[in-house]
Amino acid sequence: AKDDSDVIAKRKGTFVERPKRQEEPMKKKKKKAKVESAQHKVGKKLKKNGQFGDPSHVPDQPPNKILFITNLPEDANDSMLTMMFNRFRGFKEVRMVPSRKDIAFVEFSTDYEAGQAK
Repeated sequence: AKDDSDVIAKRKGTFVERPKRQEEPMKKKKKKAKVESAQHKVGKKLKKNGQFGDPSHVPDQPPNKILFITNLPEDANDSMLTMMFNRFRGFKEVRMVPSRKDIAFVEFSTDYEAGQAK
């Protein structure tokens, strides 16, 4: 490298802050268009295969005592899901995914009890 890295320059005491580079507006638009195009193609392919938006096409999974819940509304929370699944025998707990508001895991005592709630 021609110059010292920022870390080395700070240690030596020769660090000079440089202005941050701004991305050109046209590049941002092109990137956004590429992403939207790719998302559209994937959605179109899933819809064509009957895998998009129709819960009857969800493949059967082997029995498991933890249910994976998706497509939850924005205002869903632990207590709401607990009230919903508490009526099923063997209910243990609900775990929400902090970074994704539309996903949760619901745990039961046995595979059979989870299957009844499914």
